[in-house]
Amino acid sequence: MLEIKDLVAEYRDGFIKGLSLTVSEKGIFGVLCAHSSDREAIAHVICGCSDKESGEILINGEPITRRELKTRKKIRLVPSNLTLEGMTTPLEHLEFVADALGVVSDKKYRQVSEALELLSLDEDARRPFFSLNKAERCRLSLAASLIGNPECIVIDNAFSGVDQKSSAEIFDLLKMLSKRKTVILLSNKPAEVKELCEQVAIVSGGAVVIEGSIAEIEKKINATRELHISAKGETERIIEAIKGVENVIDVKVTSTGTNKVNTLIIEHYPDASMKDKVFNALSGVNSQMLSFKEIKLTIDDVYYSLTSADVKRAEKAAEQSAVTNKKLIRRNKK
Repeated sequence: MLEIKDLVAEYRDGFIKGLSLTVSEKGIFGVLCAHSSDREAIAHVICGCSDKESGEILINGEPITRRELKTRKKIRLVPSNLTLEGMTTPLEHLEFVADALGVVSDKKYRQVSEALELLSLDEDARRPFFSLNKAERCRLSLAASLIGNPECIVIDNAFSGVDQKSSAEIFDLLKMLSKRKTVILLSNKPAEVKELCEQVAIVSGGAVVIEGSIAEIEKKINATRELHISAKGETERIIEAIKGVENVIDVKVTSTGTNKVNTLIIEHYPDASMKDKVFNALSGVNSQMLSFKEIKLTIDDVYYSLTSADVKRAEKAAEQSAVTNKKLIRRNKK
């Protein structure tokens, strides 16, 4: 079990502010976070690759710290972008990781061979890193995370740029691994998280804003529903009629156009017959319902709504990075 309690930390341009999570043993736990720097901060700090300012990180009751190799070996990071010296081969990289983790020689060969075979890299074991494509680099990063037999693997948006076929194969592998290990998937893609994860947390501003299973989260956010309609008639009479309908909580007029056409949002408790009830209520005051749309929120809607500020921050950072890169290119040309 991984426990994160009131974690506060900064890593490069990302930050964590009071992050608390409890991840049970085995299975895939999704963390949806819009800003890449914040995802990177979470990944590096909980894996013990960077120091925290305050809070606790425990795996099966043992604290994870940057300087304790014994506990750090229990949790491993799959970074968003693996970078190695161009001529380094997968075999050399995995052997280096095994040596760094202190894997004894009689287990080293077996673990490296098994990792290469499991990730379908055995035929590419001696190819230089520069010749590997994005999917192969992703597989190599996952293979390295398995050396030393850790209890938990943290994946930081590692599938970006990987083709659909390779992603599907890697997803199948993760599902298999999750039967034996805890896998934490940090991502900015709700579809990816919904496909892989049993439990999900949405992080915004460095802290968890909502968590649970996808079904639980969508049940919470749909405790009330919205019906968007347009209706022709006297505005006040329309509002009064709709407020008298059973299970209606509130009515808001968003616009009143020509020919007395009103656009309204009706908040109501879940009711399969709400459309008919509203139609009948409007008919009773000689008003006509022209259009309707029942709104049911999904985890995607919640994610984009809650993390809109993080998305804007990410877009601004990307724009700034693009400007900086252009300046460097122009400078190098001169």
